[in-house]
Amino acid sequence: MRKIILGLLVLVTYSCGTGKMATKESEQVNKKYVAWYSPSQVNDVYGMMFEVFPREYPKEYLNIYGVDFNICPLGALSLMSAAPYLVIPDMEMHNYENAEDVYKKIYGLQLALLNFDLSIIYGLDINAVCSLGDNKINGISFAPLQNRNRVVNGLSIAVLSNNDIRCRGVQIGLFNTCSDLKGFQIGLWNKNIKRSLPIINWNF
Repeated sequence: MRKIILGLLVLVTYSCGTGKMATKESEQVNKKYVAWYSPSQVNDVYGMMFEVFPREYPKEYLNIYGVDFNICPLGALSLMSAAPYLVIPDMEMHNYENAEDVYKKIYGLQLALLNFDLSIIYGLDINAVCSLGDNKINGISFAPLQNRNRVVNGLSIAVLSNNDIRCRGVQIGLFNTCSDLKGFQIGLWNKNIKRSLPIINWNF
């Protein structure tokens, strides 16, 4: 009887130890350092992340601590559907409540050709063409053509237009629109919930 009890204790102890080792190995697999790529099942990247193709919508956030190189070529196809908004700036107000949840958090810098990802960015968001990803920016967002962010806490700069839903800071571009503005708009034509004005507009 003692041998049976002793055997069961050894078996339970071994099982618990194996489970803990498996958990630690799983945690290590989901964390990558220096550089990594997407699509993959990684949860945390410390360094550089190269997003070549989008991954399936994850159950948990993808956290990037460093630089995110968003070079997905599929953005060029999505640009075709957004082309009318780039030629004729969208001056309509948009509802913040209808925005979808994001899946990626970046602490540092995002460099993108065309950003269509749903992201929360703490730092700099720099795009070669436009940013249409319905992002939440805590810092600075720049695009030569257009920014369409869900939330901007800081500075939104675009050569053509900024069409942000909520802004706590400053919009700078030829055309600026914002449904929920606490700050300033500087450009050829500026529109917020209270008024439309050329050159400079504001709301507090």
